[in-house]
Amino acid sequence: MITDDYLDRALQGWGDSGIAHAPTVVPEFPRERRHIRWGTSALLAAAVVALLLVGFTAYRFVRPAQDVSTAPPALSGSATESAPAAEAPDPRFLLYGIRWRMTSAVIDGEPRIAGNDGATLEFGENTANGSNGCNNVWTHISVSPDTIRFSGFATTQALCPPDELVGDVYPGVMSGNTRWAVKNDTLTLTAANGDVFIYFGRRDPQALLYGITWRMTSATINGDIKDVRGRQLTLAMGPGLADGHYGCNTFSFVGTTVTARTVTFPATGSSTAMACAPDMVVGDVYPRRLQGDTEWTVSGNVLTLITQDGSSFTFTGTRSLAAEVYGVKWRLDAVIVDGIRRTPYSTATVEFSDGKVSGTEACNYFDGTVVADDREITIGPRFMSEAPCRVELLEPGQSHPDSTTAQRFSFGDAQVTWYRVRDTLYLNDVRGTFQWELTPCISTC
Repeated sequence: MITDDYLDRALQGWGDSGIAHAPTVVPEFPRERRHIRWGTSALLAAAVVALLLVGFTAYRFVRPAQDVSTAPPALSGSATESAPAAEAPDPRFLLYGIRWRMTSAVIDGEPRIAGNDGATLEFGENTANGSNGCNNVWTHISVSPDTIRFSGFATTQALCPPDELVGDVYPGVMSGNTRWAVKNDTLTLTAANGDVFIYFGRRDPQALLYGITWRMTSATINGDIKDVRGRQLTLAMGPGLADGHYGCNTFSFVGTTVTARTVTFPATGSSTAMACAPDMVVGDVYPRRLQGDTEWTVSGNVLTLITQDGSSFTFTGTRSLAAEVYGVKWRLDAVIVDGIRRTPYSTATVEFSDGKVSGTEACNYFDGTVVADDREITIGPRFMSEAPCRVELLEPGQSHPDSTTAQRFSFGDAQVTWYRVRDTLYLNDVRGTFQWELTPCISTC
């Protein structure tokens, strides 16, 4: 019997989940150009010629303040009507872009704890895939605000250990109509037969968005679908920065912030202003529409941005573990634990290759196994020497190691998301408690 007390305890999590809200209509963003006044017409002509030769200028995207007095009236039949019910959460912002890990289950009324068996579940636009810790599963889905309908089912057929938590019954949650709910970082699935499966998942916006060149595949502006085929429309993001191409021009925003649901672009940005092809109507408005809070979701390798005025832009992009991580000796530059940045006193390095990891920590060395894909790296069992040395992590402002506050750093037994921005590799703990920053060893480490 599943009690409310049991579910309340099981549903405790960390942080907040993003819930999509109806887009706010804002006025068109005017472009304000910067001009330089010259003393004579000859100088002005020379400046124009130079500008055409260089093909570069800068302008600001200016976002005007919204006059609430001119806001459109509510779409209701009468002023005395009660307010409409709140819009149901968009499942994309609650389910997609997260690798859900099973933490517990209630099967035939019996509570079970998942442990480290690796049972996972991921949702895309029309599909779901997962693992029961031994075999992989795939199915088609249709998602409503409270129900997921699974149809069709495929699985690998490896011989699993007999003590797998859900080895025989896990596919049962992925058939027919299954009720779902997300609270904080916890997903609860209730199958048609009453079995309950509880997952932990945290959307790591940096790992999903950063370090990827996103190329636009479709755009909808003012309700019209635009043809973007063959056009150079891109977006790339990193810590505090977003830039890209629109046609023959480039743009950039400094001070961009990312949360689990929104990318916030600053009110001003800069751009080149080359004379591009006259049919670049999408490119002309694309970067200006990104200003302010822009909702985002990632499904597989597809990024969708929904701007404040209701415009939407769809991109595709991929990252390559082999090209971006393998074959480089990475040096640990900093560890961020609970928001506090610490610098290693001794050198720590790591190298990844296909299925293997090796490195050093102070005077010791290690090697082991690794399982990795385009989003996550799991460092498994490893061998490490045990020479009597230490790795000290200094508190901010310390100039020498302090053994009372030092924390031992270890690359081992970790499950992290990853992304690379330029020459920095970021590894984030899947539970959001720490982050490693690494850069390549240029000569020696």
